[in-house]
Amino acid sequence: MTTFTAPTGETVHRRRHVKADGRELLLYGHAPHEGAPLPEAGGEVARGGELRFHPLRGEWNLYAAHRQDRTFKPAAADDPLAPSVPGRAPTEIPFEGFELAVFENKFTSLHQDAPAPAPLRGVRTARAGGRCEVVVYTPEATGSLATVGQARRRLLLAAWCDRYEATRGLRTPFVYPFESRGDE
Repeated sequence: MTTFTAPTGETVHRRRHVKADGRELLLYGHAPHEGAPLPEAGGEVARGGELRFHPLRGEWNLYAAHRQDRTFKPAAADDPLAPSVPGRAPTEIPFEGFELAVFENKFTSLHQDAPAPAPLRGVRTARAGGRCEVVVYTPEATGSLATVGQARRRLLLAAWCDRYEATRGLRTPFVYPFESRGDE
């Protein structure tokens, strides 16, 4: 358990857990997170895609074919972002409760250990190094950033700042947060 002072002056607690498949999970809260993890599913974890240079556009594009196998529109009972429940299939968060969770994406497009891509005739390629994380800012299945309340938004900002500092140490050229709202 680590405690730090957020930019707002509040004390924030961070608990680090290494998942059964080797990915990092961080739990943030206004109070220290307690409790043992529930059983977890292991399995393969993607090690990133590859970059290909588009000569007509003059830009690099990211290709990650393995993302076609990611979890897509699960039923509410199979929500991978919900807290785990004893006796049910494990979720990405192997704890019964949390305030805010951050974990490495299992189907990541970018990865610190991304392999060098196979050569493609006539195409410049490069490894897709980086890190993709998922931020789950409430254990509730419904709601939005607008409805979670000011205390939760301050916790989210503290987690974003903490993750920015951590990824900056990985020589990441930029951080790009966005909110995924399903079909929206």
